[in-house]
Order: sequence, then structure tokens, then C-alpha cells
Amino acid sequence: MSEVRCVFRRKRMNKRMVAMLTEVEKLTKITLTFSQGSYNKGVAASAGTHDGGGAVDIDIAHLNKTQRPAVLRALRKVGFAAWLRTPTQGKWPHHMHAIAIGDQDLSRGAAYQVA
Repeated sequence: MSEVRCVFRRKRMNKRMVAMLTEVEKLTKITLTFSQGSYNKGVAASAGTHDGGGAVDIDIAHLNKTQRPAVLRALRKVGFAAWLRTPTQGKWPHHMHAIAIGDQDLSRGAAYQVA
């Protein structure tokens, strides 16, 4: 059974992800900004991880050095596999990349990253 899709802050996601991200915001008291959501086929830099559900990129430019690790810990606490991505790893700015563990709509690439 597929996840129920929706739009949250102008990014495609699913309701399960939105609930998880809302919990991250409650834990950290930080409003997140998303640079990419899910169900976003054809983005070469993403290598297919955002083709299905469960994947999100979080803009960290507005977060300070204390907030960044707090958000990363909260993402992991609520069930995301999450890590910091840097420009040295690909053609993208600094951001947090997160995959919702157990999401029923994960792309093959996203499932591989969780494993």
C-alpha cells in the first residue's frame, strides 16, 4: 500500500513524512526549510533517491552550529536516516539529506541509502 501523498511547504511529500518532520520541529523548536521533497523524478544530482517517497533535503543555511547537530539528532530520533551533505560530495550546497526509514514509497536508491 502506498503512502498518502501531499504538499507541505510547497514540496511534494507524504503524510507520514510530514508527521515526522513536524515532530522534528517540535523537538528542536526550529522551523525547517526544504530544498527538495519526494516524488521528484529526474533530478540528476539526487541519483534517484527523491524519485519515490520518504526523501527530503533540508536547507541548513539559516541554522547555526548548535542547531545543525540538534536537527540531525532529531531527524534520526523520529526515524529518518539522515546526514549532512557538503559541496565536496556533489553538485549541491550544504544541506541535510534524510530518508524516512520504512517509507512504503522509497525509491531503490533511497532504500539502498537506508540499508
